[in-house]
Amino acid sequence: MQKGIINGNPESLTKCQEILQLSSEKPVYEVLRVINKQPLFINEHLHRLQQSCKNKNIAPPNQKLITKSITRAINENNIIQGNIRIDYFYAEEKKCLQVYPISFHYPTLEQYKYGVSTTVLYLERPNPTSKIWRADLRAVENAIIEEQKVYEVILVNNQEFITEGSRSNIFFTDSQSNLVTPPADMALPGITREKIIQLCKKFGIKFYEQKISINAMSKYEGAFLTGTSPKVLPIKNIDIHQYDVNNRVIRILMNAFDEMIRNETGTDATNPGIEN
Repeated sequence: MQKGIINGNPESLTKCQEILQLSSEKPVYEVLRVINKQPLFINEHLHRLQQSCKNKNIAPPNQKLITKSITRAINENNIIQGNIRIDYFYAEEKKCLQVYPISFHYPTLEQYKYGVSTTVLYLERPNPTSKIWRADLRAVENAIIEEQKVYEVILVNNQEFITEGSRSNIFFTDSQSNLVTPPADMALPGITREKIIQLCKKFGIKFYEQKISINAMSKYEGAFLTGTSPKVLPIKNIDIHQYDVNNRVIRILMNAFDEMIRNETGTDATNPGIEN
């Protein structure tokens, strides 16, 4: 039986889910990828959690408690590979920190090779730079994904600018092999997004943050998603707009990011995962 860790103590996974569902407070949260029993980019995730707490005007959880809870959740559930989630909120007027395994689905080797289909969705997250759980928005996003049979929805704000994916960041490549992504104040500052920016500097790839109009999508040659589960995933189309999944810049960054993960964990993360 899977277990969650609530305020440092093991509890049933069902109890974690009930707390999330029944609480009137929208928690700040993080999803971490575990590879070879190691939480990937843990320091970056905890820093972003702190920033989300700051943006929400609540005191962040104790860092030692978080790290111990992450380690315990991994060990209690013997997670070799998978995703774990951190929720932090006030439940019944008390601070509540819970860490628990969640179902995951990583792209297949075929999706990395041939890219994925996406569609646009006119929807704007409040406080986009903070990772705050909104079950209502996620339900809308998931419904469109299921209805349209796509991998991801690309969010567009009321000014008709692309912002991010429902659970990912988005990048485009132009004809000059430059990389373009929406400004940081319009999207969640994704951990993988930041790593890609670092890799651009390493490989001398010109990188720009700029507003991307929905009407300008056709001018780009390549596009890809980044995130905890997809890593770096080529987009083959956004609705009618087609993209080159073998774009040189995208393939360089895919390989470089996999190498970064190997250096971080000492193991390979190129194999697709399975949903549990």
